[in-house]
Amino acid sequence: MADPPASATEPVHSVRLELTGGYAFLARFPGIDATWTLDEPTPLGASTGPNASQALATATAHCLSASLLFCLRRGGIEPRGLVAEARAFTGRTEEHRLRVVRIEVTLRLEVAPDADPVRLRRCREVFENYCVVTGAVRTGIPVEVRLDSPPPEPPGSA
Repeated sequence: MADPPASATEPVHSVRLELTGGYAFLARFPGIDATWTLDEPTPLGASTGPNASQALATATAHCLSASLLFCLRRGGIEPRGLVAEARAFTGRTEEHRLRVVRIEVTLRLEVAPDADPVRLRRCREVFENYCVVTGAVRTGIPVEVRLDSPPPEPPGSA
């Protein structure tokens, strides 16, 4: 494995997990007043929170959503709505170990009819390239992204 770039030698984000019982963990994020319970599904765990595969899908969908939102807002487009849905698919390796083998993310974007079509098209073309999680995950897991939004109507067509 290649050495990480010099800028990647110090952690930027961290999380602390504490076992709370069974397979459940309480995640704490330093500097953020928020916690998250993670657990395995039944029968192994008690399904008191998302499991690691769901957390990975959540991180991927959130990162893509934030990246798209940043691009849109930078281009002067304020979405009327944005909903993301992610699905993580698991499969077995040659050694019969369970792995996340694919993630599908669907983003449903609603913009005003008068949104600048050139800026909207540019965001559609580039937003995935700026998602740090998706970029990292894609090195080992295929991530398929679909952006659903009706095209804006040309000005004066209403």
